Amino acid sequence: QLGDLLFLVLDHGVDSISEGGPLVPFVVSDVEGRTLNRFVAEPYEKSVAEAKASVSKLPSNASLYALAYDGFITVDGKKYDAIIVHGAERGMGKAYMVAQRYSPSLNGAPLKPIGNPAFIGREDALFNSQL
Repeated sequence: QLGDLLFLVLDHGVDSISEGGPLVPFVVSDVEGRTLNRFVAEPYEKSVAEAKASVSKLPSNASLYALAYDGFITVDGKKYDAIIVHGAERGMGKAYMVAQRYSPSLNGAPLKPIGNPAFIGREDALFNSQL
């Protein structure tokens, strides 16, 4: 279930900026059904921080979450724009991170994905407690 959610959220993130514009950070959580919440703040980093903080406040019956935001990753010494998704299943302890590199939409041309989505690492899950 987590893998499906990670790639669903990654695809939604890419689609959200396919015609340009910044990605508004968002969290999809599974609490008796899926919900999507977006976080808008200035500067952008504050909206990402608010999205992460919201995960720690999810109720104990939240089984999964995936958070998407726009960022950068470095591959072979080159920095790329990327949609980054951080997600976990309650009780796992660690979250999985996946990313999709892209070339931004320019002069009316749509965003161009670069390569395939990739696993980029693991971090601590953002759930407040691992039940």
